[in-house]
Amino acid sequence: VKNFQSEFVHFIVTDESPYSQPQPKIEFNGKSFCFTGKFGYGQRKDCVVAIEARGGLFSSYVAVGLDYLVIGALDSPCWVRDNYGRKIEKAILLRREQGRPAIVSEDHWQKCLDGG
Repeated sequence: VKNFQSEFVHFIVTDESPYSQPQPKIEFNGKSFCFTGKFGYGQRKDCVVAIEARGGLFSSYVAVGLDYLVIGALDSPCWVRDNYGRKIEKAILLRREQGRPAIVSEDHWQKCLDGG
């Protein structure tokens, strides 16, 4: 089953970005966030502090009910072959089945942090 899921996700994102298109306006208050990859913003704990200061909730894993998966800007476009790609795979499958989570870039997330 895991091989099928990986192959299915790879098929979905071949030559495409995993990000939600268009990337949505991010709401923080009461919304849940999961982070994957390496962030230019700082360490993961810095990202968590930023969302919690705006009323957001941190989740260490992708699961039903998650609102946003944020992908760090310092990661390789070859994410599908790396370990952090498992969170992205799961998020893509959940988004396809249930309409969420939104998958957003660190740059987009940071613009929304700054009020953009």
